[in-house]
This record gives sequence, structure tokens and C-alpha cells, in this order.
Amino acid sequence: MSAEFPTTEWQMIADACSPSIAQRQDALGRVFRAYLPPIEAWLRKLGADPERASETAQDFFAKVLIERRLLDGADRAKGRLRTLLRTALERYRVDTIRRDDARARAESAAGGQLAADGARSDANPPGADDFDAEWTRAQLEMTVSRARDLMLATGREREWRVFELAALLPAIHGTSKPPMDEVARQVGLPSAAVASNLLFQARRRVGAMFMEVVSETVAGASDFREELGHLEGVLKRPAKD
Repeated sequence: MSAEFPTTEWQMIADACSPSIAQRQDALGRVFRAYLPPIEAWLRKLGADPERASETAQDFFAKVLIERRLLDGADRAKGRLRTLLRTALERYRVDTIRRDDARARAESAAGGQLAADGARSDANPPGADDFDAEWTRAQLEMTVSRARDLMLATGREREWRVFELAALLPAIHGTSKPPMDEVARQVGLPSAAVASNLLFQARRRVGAMFMEVVSETVAGASDFREELGHLEGVLKRPAKD
């Protein structure tokens, strides 16, 4: 996959730091919608129950990303949203655990009960691998959603359907890829060769969309190339049980 930086697409970080309230809120809303799910999933992997994970993730966005304007402190010339959010989230999680432990000890000393939150100790600080895997999954979901919308909006329904049958669904379900003549038959194409050509075009379109999505989370071409390489490495890792 080419690592040419889509120079017009990295405005999300800049917009999130904009003096324009409307522009800033729109950008932060996009960050929230895109990356709340992987953050919640990561917190659940660390032992938090779903309710606790959701509460912590939403508090993090409200208190750190919005109130403290986390992105304003990023180096505009060099920075990646993934590493910035991961570092800030790890610190916020540890601080939350410590505050909850202190409150629980005070309640216990006063005769109260210790309430479990599923993640009391930071003795085993979380590694980056699980966070990066959830982050990459979110970017792939965004990529597929945008590519689908683009193809359907521009009259490429058959191209999308070929991609869905021949590549997307087998990847999701871990099944074998169907023969291209069967794909052609299901989509209503005259031959396997036509289906293969549409699949090639769709793969290129999805690849370009993935680069666009990644570019929105970095602040420059150098970071884009490094981030793209890192995420492609994450995709090649063996799946955990």
C-alpha cells in the first residue's frame, strides 16, 4: 500500500484545536464517535464491566479531551492521535483507580463496603498492543463504512457487492473466499473476469480510504508514514484467543 500523505485530509486534529467553537465541536464529535467504542473495548479487556468501561470512557472524553483540551497540547508539527489518546487514557485510568481506592478505604474505615469496579489495581499496567488492536479495528470499520457509502453514492453498487462477497465477508467470518464465477453469478455480472476487475478497483478504493482515515489522526507526512506502517503491522499480528 502506497504511503503518500493525503495532504488535504489531516484537518481533524487542527479543527479540534480551532478557535471556532462550531469547528472544534464538530471535530471533537468525530473523534468521540469514532474512538469511544475501541476505548470502551480496551477498558473491558482490562477487567472493567461494560457499565464501568462506558462511564470511564465518556468521563475521559468529557474531562480530558474537552475540558482540558488535550489536543491543544499536542505538537502541531509532530503527533499522532492514537499515542496521544492512549497515553492520556492510561494516566486517567490510573488516577481514577487511585481516587476510587482512596474513597473505598475511607468508606471501609467508616464502616462502609468496598465497591468493586473490576479494575482496582494498576500493578500490571496495560500494554499498548490491545489498545492499538482496538484502535486499528475502529479505523478499519470507519474505512469500510466510508468506502461503502462512497461506492453506493457514486453508482458503484456492483463494485461494492463484489468486494463484500469476495473480500469483506470472508474476512469477517473467517471463511474461504468464494470462486469469482460464483461472485459474478450472485452479483449479476457476465463473467468472473469482470468480477475480478471490479474487485481490484474496490480494493484500491478501500486502500485509498484507509489512508485517508489514518491521515486524519496525524499532523504531518512523516507521522503519517510511520503510523500507516505501524497499523499495517498490527493487522499482520496473529489474532489473540
